[in-house]
Amino acid sequence: MGKLVGALVAVVAACLGGGQPDTPSLQPFSAQTSYMSLAGCVRQRTLAPQRALLPALNLRGANLHGAELMGTYLAGAWLDKADLSDAHLEGANLTGAHFEGKWGTNLKGAHLAQAILVSAHLDGAHLTGGADLTGANLADAELEGAYFTGGSCLKGADLTRAHLAGAVLRGADLTKARLDRADLQGVVLMGARITGTNFGRANLTHADLRGTDLRAALGLTSQQIEGAETDAATLLPSYLN
Repeated sequence: MGKLVGALVAVVAACLGGGQPDTPSLQPFSAQTSYMSLAGCVRQRTLAPQRALLPALNLRGANLHGAELMGTYLAGAWLDKADLSDAHLEGANLTGAHFEGKWGTNLKGAHLAQAILVSAHLDGAHLTGGADLTGANLADAELEGAYFTGGSCLKGADLTRAHLAGAVLRGADLTKARLDRADLQGVVLMGARITGTNFGRANLTHADLRGTDLRAALGLTSQQIEGAETDAATLLPSYLN
């Protein structure tokens, strides 16, 4: 308990006073205390001219459901198995943050529009239930086995060189998303909305494109399609016919 209280004091001091805790490796938060100490003080800072500045935190398993963390600095944070469902992280800097874990991090319905997730570790993360990543920067992110189902929105998202092997994007909105040079081996794109989506030099080996409308996709080659799984319902762009 003493260690937990010390960690919370350090976080609150950093959040309210602009300083940083003495150590970047804090003790895990309890379900109740995490929301009160972190989201509560961040909510006050979001109204200030300077964005909330938080050091790299250990928030493994934290309950941050519905937390208001817009524009916060959480680069390198450890969020494995945390509950971030319905959390507001619009414009947050999550560069290199860790969301992976055996069961992934719960980001169901999370608001991540314009968030910076460059090189973030999201293997197995659950970005489901209408999670909004409109315009998010996911370049070089690790997203192996991640779930983008239930109406997830990736409109205009930058997934350049992202690692999405085995990810499920069934029904996701990928309008004008950038997937150039992305690793899409074994990815499931069935029913995804693909309009102006850039697949230039992406690896689509064994990608499930059955029943997928690719007529408005950009940058596809016949070699990419040959290595993917298609069926009679797969619709290809006119430049490949």
